[in-house]
Amino acid sequence: MPYEVSKHAAEQVAFELAGRGLPVVVVRPALVMGIGDHYPTPSGKMVLDVLRRRIPSYFDGGIDVVDVDDVAEGHRLAMQLGAPGASYNLGCPGNFTTMQALFSLIAQYGGVKPPPLRVPCFMALAWARMLTAVADRVTHREPLATPGNIQILSLKKRVDFSRAARELGLPQTPLNVVVARTVNWYRSQGYV
Repeated sequence: MPYEVSKHAAEQVAFELAGRGLPVVVVRPALVMGIGDHYPTPSGKMVLDVLRRRIPSYFDGGIDVVDVDDVAEGHRLAMQLGAPGASYNLGCPGNFTTMQALFSLIAQYGGVKPPPLRVPCFMALAWARMLTAVADRVTHREPLATPGNIQILSLKKRVDFSRAARELGLPQTPLNVVVARTVNWYRSQGYV
């Protein structure tokens, strides 16, 4: 899980600098989805893969999802109102979802069938290892899933977003609105 380790290490440096008096505030967005994802990011690729019916299965995992506009506003609010040395999880408490429910919601708004096959976590992990090996040796592109992604999603860890809502006034866009806006944007831009 190199990505997660590097994020943690960066946070530790930020907190150390805050301890020395630098007015640092840390923000931690949930899985970001929304309009304007031209690249697309890994979450955008996931949405597109569901819409293009390239994901044949799901596993018993879960994640919090947040709207990109809420995250942008959360960054602005944290700069304005955040307490130096504090950290804020950016997300909406009602937006935790299982992978099955998320894929189904994306498919519903996209007018396609959701992935029908549930696989055990160990199979998803083996699949992610294979994708990572192919990406490292053949395609040299970011894999659809990594072992670290699967391990984290399988924990189905819920995050507390109350501090950002309470202290910053973070907007709270519901999951169905986030997914609908995301799918509609990709369709309007000709991605699917």
